[in-house]
Amino acid sequence: MAKEHGGGAVSGAFVLTPAAGKKLIGKAVAALPEVQRAFTGGRLLVANGTTTGYIVEALTGKPVNHFQYCVGVVAQGKFTENPASDHTLLYWEKGEMRNLPFKDFL
Repeated sequence: MAKEHGGGAVSGAFVLTPAAGKKLIGKAVAALPEVQRAFTGGRLLVANGTTTGYIVEALTGKPVNHFQYCVGVVAQGKFTENPASDHTLLYWEKGEMRNLPFKDFL
């Protein structure tokens, strides 16, 4: 709902679902010059998480299985680790995806 203020200024509010908010964050992070530079010409490591799945999607232009990127779940009132995830770290070097253990990346 928009509200008009004096001088013609208008303000408003809107609500995003959690998934839409994470997608917006993912697109914003992927568009950062530092992230683009690391992704295309340097080294970039992306850890697991539902929001980071959207970052990977925005960087690669390919859809991802977001549950695969989920690190934890809340089920039956308990916070637990996602057993279906191996918590693989995603690593790119000059735009090419690499399969490299985390200790070797460091």
